Amino acid sequence: MTTNQHAVAIMQPYFWPYLGYFQLMHNCDQFVLYDNIQYTKKGWINRNRIAENGSDVYVSIPLKKASDYSLVVDREISAEFDTSAPKLRRKIVNAYRRAPFIDDGISIVDECLQFEPRNLFLFLKHSLQVIQNHLGITTALTVASKVAADHNAKGQQKVLNICDTCHASKYINPIGGLHLYERQAFEQHDITLQFLQPQIAPYKQHGCSVFLANLSIIDVLMSCGIEMTRQKLNECIIE
Repeated sequence: MTTNQHAVAIMQPYFWPYLGYFQLMHNCDQFVLYDNIQYTKKGWINRNRIAENGSDVYVSIPLKKASDYSLVVDREISAEFDTSAPKLRRKIVNAYRRAPFIDDGISIVDECLQFEPRNLFLFLKHSLQVIQNHLGITTALTVASKVAADHNAKGQQKVLNICDTCHASKYINPIGGLHLYERQAFEQHDITLQFLQPQIAPYKQHGCSVFLANLSIIDVLMSCGIEMTRQKLNECIIE
């Protein structure tokens, strides 16, 4: 992103997140990735959805048992992933065996799954960077705990603390957080608050009679290929 301002976005790490996540990464100058945030069940941290036989199905990473209050950085991938990762790959290949860009998609899947460290955060960070690199997104990725801010704060104040430390002049958040932040509070820190709303045009999904929105980026890559997925990074409104 080329701008006279320094735009910052802050997100949790997700497993093969949907295209809007990468639109956010593409449209900021510094993307801060939370490692020091509590793991949440039934979210998108270690699972996502792909298309299979015309329906959406979940794919996930098995985790070792741990406290419900553990931070993402403290969670470990289960030893069973050594055997379930090849099964996950086969599931994806079977689901997209007739997709036009399966070679694009499966090469990225393989690059992600071959990462050996079993720390959940490191695995997710690596996968995000793999996809980021293939999509040509040059945004700087920063681990939140490396930002010298007060991380004990909550909600909006925590975001403001990180933005101040990163010398942000603009903070961009997904549209889903519209009710979480106040523009006036950011203006008091000389920061412009903006929200990104994806405007992703439906694309042909093999075997689907109805378009399944907001699936994993893997679905977009399999269906559209790397080059068209890059173009879709701009299918959004920021205001």
